[in-house]
Amino acid sequence: MHHTATTSHANSNHQKNSNPGRRYGLKALFTLIVFNRSRGKPISPLQPTPAQAGAGPPCRQYRSMTETAPVPAGPLPASAPRTQPATRTVLVTGAGKRLGRAMALALAQSGWQVAVHYHRSRQAALDTVAACAAHAASAAFRADLAEEAAVRALLPRVAAHFGRVDAVVNSAALFEFDDAARFGHALLDAHLHTNTAAPLLLAQALAAHLAARRAPPASGCVVNLLDQKLFNPNPDFLSYTLSKAALHAATTLLAQALAPAVRVVGVAPGLTLSSHLMESEAAFERLHAQSPLGKSSTPEDVAATVRFALDNASITGATLLVDGGQHLMRFERDFSMMETASAPVPSAQAAPFFEADLAPSPAQGGQSLTLTGLRFNANLGILAHEKTAPQPIQVDAELNLGAQPLRPRDDDITHVLDYRKVRQIIIDECTAEHVNLLETLIGKLCQRLLRLPGVHGVRVKITKLEIFDDCEVAIRMEAGQW
Repeated sequence: MHHTATTSHANSNHQKNSNPGRRYGLKALFTLIVFNRSRGKPISPLQPTPAQAGAGPPCRQYRSMTETAPVPAGPLPASAPRTQPATRTVLVTGAGKRLGRAMALALAQSGWQVAVHYHRSRQAALDTVAACAAHAASAAFRADLAEEAAVRALLPRVAAHFGRVDAVVNSAALFEFDDAARFGHALLDAHLHTNTAAPLLLAQALAAHLAARRAPPASGCVVNLLDQKLFNPNPDFLSYTLSKAALHAATTLLAQALAPAVRVVGVAPGLTLSSHLMESEAAFERLHAQSPLGKSSTPEDVAATVRFALDNASITGATLLVDGGQHLMRFERDFSMMETASAPVPSAQAAPFFEADLAPSPAQGGQSLTLTGLRFNANLGILAHEKTAPQPIQVDAELNLGAQPLRPRDDDITHVLDYRKVRQIIIDECTAEHVNLLETLIGKLCQRLLRLPGVHGVRVKITKLEIFDDCEVAIRMEAGQW
């Protein structure tokens, strides 16, 4: 309500009450004024006033006024300026690429200020910021979600930049293969840190931020990206699935614990985007169509659902499935494993790995993939000049693929382990971030290569080419089964 309207109605009732502000207080006076203007019909603070419906000059709702500015102790002066609601700010994790980018852009188009989180994809994050900035304010924030200190600092950094945070969309996730036969503490810990613990810490930080702002109920919202496979389980990607199941449970628990200030909602997409694990785009299209509705979710579908969850103040503790009905069907394998010749066997058939498993039949042969002499610059070393500039290295890698048919089922690169992808994984792993020790780098690379579908063992050699003038230095590591 314009302050001038408030003053005029106060004057019109002056004879009945010489000072209603003192008798009733400001809130009672406001209710009295609105009651009179509505000709005897009280107006809910959440409903439009007659002025908002076109019956006179604009009139703000009481709830909007209390959210945007503290109520003065005395009557509002006639010349007081009208306060506009502040622009809402959302933090989207993993927003540099793929689904996270689609959600960030959709929210920016809806008027949200968007904090774009990234870990390694800096340029992609900056590209997302540029796209969002065409619609609303946006900025990029780097953090490793596997590190507790980095996660705890993330939301306060966003709040310091934008002045406020109103929502968090937990999109970033680790998705590495294991099954019952390959399960171990290290991979489960990695998934739980990124996929479960980080979203909980960000929800905790949002609740603390809203409390410090003294925000009214239901002012904040956390959206957790889940997965339809929680409702249609299969044993592939065991550690990933366990981490998402924990996050699903946390969605309910946080909705209870953080109410009424924060709402917590789950969104569970189906197969939405292709990945390097898919045989081809045609294979993705075939799998995407396997749903009762004839297609699974698109990035636009998921983004629209996230936007709906953020805007609907009555939803909390629920999970919205956006998958074309894929959760109603039974899939024995993960989508990325369903049409891949080199995929590992399902855990239902898994057994301890013995050397005899590699013995070829007459129609098979033991196969390995070798990349030799791969040279590029890596972020590696403890010397001062090594910390400021990339250093040249050479990587030689051999991957044990076990027993394979003497001839593939057809002459199609998508039906075998694509060495182009292996090469790119090696480069990405060695250039993602700076490490001090060659031992650390080779260990990380071996772990990453062992997670490739169908790989039983790896042998890796990394050579530092320019550490000394008179020699090269190399470390060799063998892991897995040979």
